[in-house]
Amino acid sequence: MLKLFPSVIKIFTFLIFTCSLLWSQNARVQYQVLGVSVVGNKSADAATIIANSGLKVGDEIEVPGDQTMNAIKQLWSLNIFSDVQIVIDKKLDNGVFLLIKVTEFPRIEKYVIEGEDDISTKDIEGKVNLVRGQILRSQDLYNIKTKKTELIW
Repeated sequence: MLKLFPSVIKIFTFLIFTCSLLWSQNARVQYQVLGVSVVGNKSADAATIIANSGLKVGDEIEVPGDQTMNAIKQLWSLNIFSDVQIVIDKKLDNGVFLLIKVTEFPRIEKYVIEGEDDISTKDIEGKVNLVRGQILRSQDLYNIKTKKTELIW
């Protein structure tokens, strides 16, 4: 009896491990897109966001799947959003309504240059090239600081 015990333990462990792997698989389900809406947009047009996502009413998609991942990549590549998510807003028997959640990068309303007596304001403005309404990402802030430092040195 004791000789069988290690074999039984090994088989039992194998079965538990195999079953847990089967449960961890997410089943992909095909849905028909019944509608697409957008939230979080401030200056970007909702119809333009939907068009750039590539998602259309009537499409057959998997959630999660390649179509939603590609839609997020398409919107991300526009470089106007700091966050993009696509979620199921409403699920019906014949399909789903999708919701595209976006967070836009801030835009420049106005800027003030202060504290630089050695360099003229026009020199700084010419070097940093800021325009009202321009999208301001963290990389842009770093570039502005670098250009200002170049002017000082």
